[in-house]
Amino acid sequence: MAKATNTELVDLLGEKFGEQLFDVSEPYGLLTFSTNKDKVIDVLSFLKENGKINFNFLTDITAVHYPEKERIAVIYHLHSMVSGIRVRLKVFLHENDPRVASATVLWNGANWMERETYDFF
Repeated sequence: MAKATNTELVDLLGEKFGEQLFDVSEPYGLLTFSTNKDKVIDVLSFLKENGKINFNFLTDITAVHYPEKERIAVIYHLHSMVSGIRVRLKVFLHENDPRVASATVLWNGANWMERETYDFF
């Protein structure tokens, strides 16, 4: 696949997930969007397994604490080695319930990243 544009990715994701994806932006050209914690594995799975985009590499999982808003953002960075594109997915969690499904069902290497992020928070 030739390198997809962010607009093409937004259209493809919008067809599949509609309003379940929000806060779409492109800081420095990196397509960034958010979803709810109950949809994160569905979105990650679609990004990984869809043959048109094939985000087969989980680059990183990290988190950011927003104490003034009492929430934590879990952030996933994905890279499609096939088409040479990257995306960032965010999931916002309330700091009193900072649990989200594990991405290890899709990438075994997520285990280390998730443990490291857990230890920070």
